[in-house]
Amino acid sequence: MHLLEKEPDNRYQSAEGLIYDLERLDHPGVQAVGGHDFPVRLLRPSRLVGRDDEVAALGKAFAEMLEDRCHGVLVSGAPGAGKTVLVDELRPLVADAGGWFIAGKFDQYRRDLGSDAVAQASRALCRLLLAEPEETLADVRDRIRAAVGQNAGLLAAALPEFASLLQVPPDAGDPLTAQARAQRSAAQVLGAVASRTRPVVLFLDDLQWAGRTPLGVVDVVLGEEPIDGLLLVGAYRDDDVAATQLLAAMVPRWRDQPGVHHLRLDNLPPSSVVAMVADMLRVDTATAAALAGILAPHTSGNPYEVVELLNGLRGQGALTVTAAGWCWDEPALRAHLSRSDIAELLAARVRAMPAPTQEMVQAMACLGGRIELDVLRTAVAEPPGLVQQRLAPALDEGVLVIEPGSARGGAVRPRPHPRGGSA
Repeated sequence: MHLLEKEPDNRYQSAEGLIYDLERLDHPGVQAVGGHDFPVRLLRPSRLVGRDDEVAALGKAFAEMLEDRCHGVLVSGAPGAGKTVLVDELRPLVADAGGWFIAGKFDQYRRDLGSDAVAQASRALCRLLLAEPEETLADVRDRIRAAVGQNAGLLAAALPEFASLLQVPPDAGDPLTAQARAQRSAAQVLGAVASRTRPVVLFLDDLQWAGRTPLGVVDVVLGEEPIDGLLLVGAYRDDDVAATQLLAAMVPRWRDQPGVHHLRLDNLPPSSVVAMVADMLRVDTATAAALAGILAPHTSGNPYEVVELLNGLRGQGALTVTAAGWCWDEPALRAHLSRSDIAELLAARVRAMPAPTQEMVQAMACLGGRIELDVLRTAVAEPPGLVQQRLAPALDEGVLVIEPGSARGGAVRPRPHPRGGSA
């Protein structure tokens, strides 16, 4: 039953922990299941710590959307405060309502269509529609065609999924009007698909790095007649809004719209950091409080930095795991922290990876970051087994993330770094 726990944090975290319990099945007396099970890499707890009020506010916004009283939520906060993790709490609510949660994330250093969050979400929506039964798909296709009119060819030219969905030839039309038509068409597609019987939550992350066209889509959705059955959630960094003139002009206007809520995410209070450390290390509250106090001057309660700092210390041997659990020497830990910062600890984790793994990560960077696995194999001219072997250390360290189920057998991408770009 421990292996089948619903929450990932409550299952076995290591093969060693499972083996320890299996070897003691015949021993007399009651054994504490999972009592000697400690993860090799420290992960953020799957439960969201210290955000009960914000989760409730998001749930309320979704419920109000179903009653046509809310159509947008703006989530702001510092890098690493947990905006993305917070919005992900909407996924089960949307699924329970029979709806779809689609998302996209802008990139600080890229301006191509692949890093356009609206395009990413639109492609995801098309793939969901293309998986529908033909009779359902035919009805949706007709509604979208009627809504976008002659701009169906523009959508097909921009994204191949639309060409398959709408069954029209690509035709971008007049390039002088393409931007305005693309903004309007994207909103019209959402209006044709979303409904109260199948609500859609559109999550656009890192709006501070969005270009003019995708911000125009948000402006149309939030600034005009609400789309029935659609909740648009946009996340951005407070500190970067002033430096982005376009977004700085739009955010106050969006926040003044009726039916648009605003949530600001601050760093965690000390009690929540203690709970987070206790969950990650599987230690009691008093032990977690002592360690959290040591980390506090270096993280200020930022949850991302807490996780990265603990993993950096683990990687450099300042935190070690034994059969009895995680342990550390407090004076040595304080001395270690005084000589390094989070950025240096992250860099050290990358430098500690084998040279072939670093070369694979460099190849990915040349290919634009996120890359389909079979494309990566072709680019580096290596057999599949060897590519997977060389990627393994970066995946184990959480530097890279595998996306299962995407086209051509899966994709690999850098794990997003809240301070900008990728880890």
